[in-house]
Amino acid sequence: MRAPEELNEVDWAALEHAYGPAGDVPEMIRVLYAEESPETERGESVGEELINNLNHQGSLYPATVEAVPFLAHLALHVTWHREAVLDDP
Repeated sequence: MRAPEELNEVDWAALEHAYGPAGDVPEMIRVLYAEESPETERGESVGEELINNLNHQGSLYPATVEAVPFLAHLALHVTWHREAVLDDP
């Protein structure tokens, strides 16, 4: 597991997720630590968008591998997002 304080240790911009460069991943993870029910501009929850970016239609991406330790930490420590993070899309 990796704590959110370690997010800047990953070169997210050099990684890809389903929709291109993964530079948005650390901020999405930070939002999940801070808020109980954040929504994106599209009205989705940030957790839902993050999981879709990292596991789109069953495909995994380089950013997925780097994000998993942070999502495991999140699921353990932030109960209000546990279901979204652990849900099988």
